Amino acid sequence: MPEKTYGEHSAEMREKYGEGLTEAQHNKVYAFAYERGHAFGYSEVESHYEEVAELARGLLGID
Repeated sequence: MPEKTYGEHSAEMREKYGEGLTEAQHNKVYAFAYERGHAFGYSEVESHYEEVAELARGLLGID
């Protein structure tokens, strides 16, 4: 099974954890998470994304 592309994984993360974030906010959060985790695989990116998205929603008053 081929590895997911950046765009496919980004869309998956937005659907799973990006509730309340605009597309621009999601893109910033995903880029940040990807930069910190991609060397260790998409599971690490997902972990970072979930944490940063939660922080972003809290800071933006979205929760």
